Amino acid sequence: MSTDNNQKKQDPKLTAEEYLSILTGQIRSKKARFMVGREIQNHIEDQIAAYQDAGMTSEEAAQQAIRQMGDPVSVGIDMDRIHRPRAGWKIIGIILLISILGLWAQYFFFYRFADDLQLHQALSHRPAIVFLRQCQFTLMGFAVMILIYLTDYSILGKYGRQLGILFLSSLVILCQLPFLPIMNGSHWYLKCIMYLFVPLFGGILYQYRNTGLYGIAKSLLWLLAAFFVGVKWIGGGLA
Repeated sequence: MSTDNNQKKQDPKLTAEEYLSILTGQIRSKKARFMVGREIQNHIEDQIAAYQDAGMTSEEAAQQAIRQMGDPVSVGIDMDRIHRPRAGWKIIGIILLISILGLWAQYFFFYRFADDLQLHQALSHRPAIVFLRQCQFTLMGFAVMILIYLTDYSILGKYGRQLGILFLSSLVILCQLPFLPIMNGSHWYLKCIMYLFVPLFGGILYQYRNTGLYGIAKSLLWLLAAFFVGVKWIGGGLA
């Protein structure tokens, strides 16, 4: 369950209670949190008893048992991946129903019964075509929501830096493609894609945990790299 790398990152002064609190804090399922916490606690207590039988003091035995367990954050994330909470399909169904009701309201109160002047001012195409496009956008948004909801974000903690390099370099390459339109001297329509850097940066911060000032400096460099890509290649202002 433990590795040398995890042991280096772990704070050797953690008590058993603190260790379990950090570990179970990574687990989203309340039921699994209690079950895993009890199992880990029993394992630590057994290890402490074994080390005391080998001649260690109670404090030395406790520290060695905790150290052998590995980094509590890494172990907790592994446990969370095993005991992932079930998808809330009821909530997803409610969101789908609300989306359908929203489309229905738009159709009957705007596209169907709105007066000619309002339609003339708001629409450049026929109402039926515009409504069909609205349905497509709603379904696409719902599909993206499902994809994001079902994504296992723990992978970002493992490959945050690698994914960050791939993301920023892909944006640079994308902005250099000759067939990609340039509007007002920039690719401003790509700005929304930069929001994907936020969860990636969370994974990057996780990889730099417990590295002190070195990790802070590296993290700031990542922010500067994202800022440079946004200003230099995407353009369109500092927003």
